[in-house]
Amino acid sequence: MDRAQAGQEGGETVIFFALSFVIGNTLLSYIIGTEQLFQIITDDPRNHLTGLMFMILFTLIFYLLFAPLPRTGLPPTSVPTAGSRPR
Repeated sequence: MDRAQAGQEGGETVIFFALSFVIGNTLLSYIIGTEQLFQIITDDPRNHLTGLMFMILFTLIFYLLFAPLPRTGLPPTSVPTAGSRPR
């Protein structure tokens, strides 16, 4: 992996994480309300440990949904289609 490819994958990771953060917080705001979410974001984290944990959890869940899978270099597996017969 050269520097250009590493930079591109690092940039993709940042973009997917930021997208996950925005979507996760949007969903969380629908659940707890925008005022409560804004208070969790702006107040001291020690006052809102549960809310902070949920923000991190929602972000990680959406990151795992959106992040591209690592490229392993393995050949694709053959998946039988309808009507195909094993040899």
